[in-house]
Parts: sequence; structure tokens; C-alpha cells
Amino acid sequence: MKLRCVYFCFFLAAILILPASVRAFDFGLITSQYAGLYNQTDNENIFEYKGDVIPRFSGLIGDSGDFLISAGFSFRAKNEFYFVPELLRTEINMRFGGSAIRAGRVYYSDPLGFIAGGLFDGIRFSHNSSAGILGAGMWYTGLLYKETANITMTDNDADIYEAEFDYGDFANTYFAPARAYVL
Repeated sequence: MKLRCVYFCFFLAAILILPASVRAFDFGLITSQYAGLYNQTDNENIFEYKGDVIPRFSGLIGDSGDFLISAGFSFRAKNEFYFVPELLRTEINMRFGGSAIRAGRVYYSDPLGFIAGGLFDGIRFSHNSSAGILGAGMWYTGLLYKETANITMTDNDADIYEAEFDYGDFANTYFAPARAYVL
């Protein structure tokens, strides 16, 4: 009888204490597919396939922060079959009173949406004050996969974007053109 009472008290304590001491985590898996058949000007039929698998994991850091990690694994076939790995949105957010720091591979768009929009590697500091939200940040695109960044400002950028991905020439066929944006 005493042993049952001890187990019951332990079970009751675990039910009450455990949820209060465990941090929240979230995980998920996103998948997508695309298949297309088209022909170009020389009447050659082209089949294109793209399948994506995107695992993600997020959680809390203490009482004032959170993080998110996501990666992409794309399987593609156009002229040949190939696999493209990439690090997607991966960020850490920390808040300190009226201030916040956000760093990592984050989504950013300029206020009007004309200059920049998409994933960038960078850091942003913001502060809420009586005058409004003041912020400053720096972003960079040279470490992103070229089709994720989709930057084609010059003829050289267009050539980089159109080049077939090749593991043998990884540095010249994977990365987007290097662009920096400071606000």
C-alpha cells in the first residue's frame, strides 16, 4: 500500500512539474514537387522535374529568444539528374527589453520591396523607442544557392544563374553573386 502511495505521489509530481520545466520545440517536414514538359524554339521537347524536402526545427532560448533551423534537399532533372543541398532560413532572435538582435540566414525585404527581398545572411539590430522603431542591419548574398537568391543585375550574374550546377566546379556553379546590403 505504501509503495503505491509513493508511486502515485511521484506520478502526480511528474505530471505537475514536468510540463513547467520542459522547453517548447517544434519540428516539421515540408515536401513539394514540380514536373513540366515544354519545348523551346528548336521544337525539342524538354522534361523538367524538381522535388524538394525541407526539414525544419525551432525552439525557445531562455525567456527572451528563439531559433529556427531549416535545410533544403532538392532533387532535379532537366538535362541530367542532380541533387542540390542548401541551408535555408536559419536564424536566432534575442530580445533585451526594448531592443532585439536577429542573426543568421533570414528573410528580409526593404520597406518598399523594390531593392531587396528574399533570404540573406546577416544581422539586424532594432530598438523600440518613443520616437519609433530604430534599426540597423547588414546582409550578404554570396553564400546562398544561386536559384534561391535569384540575383541577375548584370550580364555576368545572368551567366552564373543560367550555368548548370556542377559538383566538379562547386564554387563557380553553386553560389549567388556576392552582394552586400547595409541599412
